[in-house]
Amino acid sequence: MHITKRLIVLMAAGAGALSLISIPATALAVPTMPNCTPKVHPDYAHESATKGDVSAHAYWTRGTCTRASVGTVLVYLQEKKNGKWVMEGHEGIAIDMLPGKLKLSMRPNARGTCTSKTRTEWRSVGIVRVNANGDNGNNQSTTKEQDLPCHI
Repeated sequence: MHITKRLIVLMAAGAGALSLISIPATALAVPTMPNCTPKVHPDYAHESATKGDVSAHAYWTRGTCTRASVGTVLVYLQEKKNGKWVMEGHEGIAIDMLPGKLKLSMRPNARGTCTSKTRTEWRSVGIVRVNANGDNGNNQSTTKEQDLPCHI
């Protein structure tokens, strides 16, 4: 019998709520010595096609990880409150994601539901982790802030 170890990750879901996600234990495991650096590409936080939501997506490219065929990508939203960046909404995660600028429906999506149209500063954060075909590495990128008519 084959047993896959899984991690239960506790994430802030906005407005004091928490969200639990279950992912394979190997998805975010960090090797002792990374040997390459993939690149993560989060898009700017933006008004979603779903009215009343703020959203962001992310994808990854190989960077110096020339042998990596899949990666794990996480994207989340941050809202500026009282001068500090606070994680809001729910995160998006894609496990075993192919590299490249995939169409939006194939990218992880972070989303938050606006409680008012008060203009607020938003940004998105993307993280990629690869551990495939002998390549081990990770990368994080934060976008520039965007002024959006959304407050959570």
